[in-house]
Order: sequence, then C-alpha cells, then structure tokens
Amino acid sequence: GEPWAWVAGFAIGACALAVPPAGVVVAVGLGAMAAAGAVVFDGSVVENLGFALGSAAVVWLTGLVLGWLLGLVWAAEAGREAEADLVLAQERLRVSRELHDVLGHRLGIIALKAELAADLAATDPARSAAESGEIREIAAATLAEARRAVHGETVADLATQIASAELVLGSA
Repeated sequence: GEPWAWVAGFAIGACALAVPPAGVVVAVGLGAMAAAGAVVFDGSVVENLGFALGSAAVVWLTGLVLGWLLGLVWAAEAGREAEADLVLAQERLRVSRELHDVLGHRLGIIALKAELAADLAATDPARSAAESGEIREIAAATLAEARRAVHGETVADLATQIASAELVLGSA
C-alpha cells in the first residue's frame, strides 16, 4: 500500500551494496523518512519501517548473492582458460618428445653415415655413393616421420625403437 516505502527499501539496499558505510547512513535517513511518512499520512510506523527495511534486506542479500555468482562465473572462466593453456602446453610437450625421439636417433645416423661416406669418397667411390644414397633415404624417412609426429600420427612402439637402434649400431 505504500510504494514509496518499497522505493526507500530499494535505495537502502542498493546503497548498502555500492558503498557499505554509506548504506548505514542511507538506511537511517530513509528509515526515519519512512517513519515520518507514516506519521504524516496516518499510517503504521512499524509497517512502513518493516516494508522499507525488509525490502532493503532483500535487495542487499540479492545483490550479495548475484555478486557471489558473478565471482563463480569469473572463476569458472579462468579455470577454462587455464585448462586450455594446459592442453596447449601438453600438446607442445608431446610434439617436442615425438620430434626428439624421431630426430635425435635419425640425425645421429645421418651424421655417422655422412662421415663414413666422406671417408670412403677417396678410397671407395661406389660405396661412398651407396652411403650417400642411404643418407638421402634416411633423411626422407626422417622428414616424413617428423611430419607425422607433428600431426600426432606416430606411435613410438618397441619395434620402431629397436629398428632405429639397429640402424644406429649398424652405421657405427
């Protein structure tokens, strides 16, 4: 029945949310005005104060809950961003491991075979040419395997690792 008491309550609650110390001053001031309005307009002082302060409490609590929910939304968004960053870092780490596995062994083989081909160039040109051909084949296979590793298509199994070790040991 007293719409201004509801408006006063809304103002009290909003001020208490915006600036808590000012909310107390506004609550006292508007509460006094609600009581004075009840006296002037021949209403119940207790009822008007109840409307004003009750609606102030509802607005204030609603604002606190909404602020808390907003904080939860921000925290969830930060969590999603952190998760995306973690997934990206894990993928980079996986690619790094794959490339290390692929390139580390194969580049060692290529270096050994190149050294052998250089040593054989003067004494056995045919074998040097054969070693150079193997170097090209290993380099091409390494490039293809590195591309597969970057695209996540490699699986480092035991047989591949043994074959790679045999190549290194055979070249040595």
